[in-house]
This record gives sequence, C-alpha cells and structure tokens, in this order.
Amino acid sequence: MLGPLSNAIGQTAVFLRLAEDDPIWSKNKDPSPGLRSPQFEHLGVDGFIGAHDGDPSDACFFSMASLTLTPSSVGSVRLLSKDWNAQPFINQNSLSTEVDMRFAIEGECVCPG
Repeated sequence: MLGPLSNAIGQTAVFLRLAEDDPIWSKNKDPSPGLRSPQFEHLGVDGFIGAHDGDPSDACFFSMASLTLTPSSVGSVRLLSKDWNAQPFINQNSLSTEVDMRFAIEGECVCPG
C-alpha cells in the first residue's frame, strides 16, 4: 500500500553533538543533560518541506530538517488582558544565544539543502 498515510512523517533520524573541543565550549555551558546526550537532530521526510509558491506535487521530494534538541534560549509569555479569550503576547526568543545559533548553523552545514 502506498500513499501519504502509509509512511511515517520522519522515517530517518540522526542525532548529533558538537565536538567536545569545539571553541564554543570555552565560553559557553553545554545545555544538554549529559555528555552523551544529542544536541541537535536531522529528520528525513518523504516529501516537500519549506516555503514554496504553489503546489510542488508534480515531482518527488525528500526533505531534511535540522532541529535543536537542547535549546538554551528562553522565551516568555505575557498576558495582555484579564479576559481569558484574549491572545497573550508570546516571545519565543528563538536563537537568542550563541550556542543555539551554533546548533542551527552546524545543523545546516551537516544537512545539505
């Protein structure tokens, strides 16, 4: 049986760490829970992931996504009203630390586009 519901979204995953002697560790703390814990992941997906104008369904695609598993950036959520229906202000503050930027850059370098 073939089709979009016959396959898992991510069939291939690779878990990685920066090298222990990477220069970033001389001035930053490793946010991962242990020396053997992965810091970022590559996820292989059967299909198209990304910004595209229109439907790319006329071709076959295999996409790779890079994910940070141990972010050190901290965001915030602020209530703007006492009304429980009101939208809160959410500041994800993604990639606000040097370590998170390094994970993102290394993830893209290892994961060719």
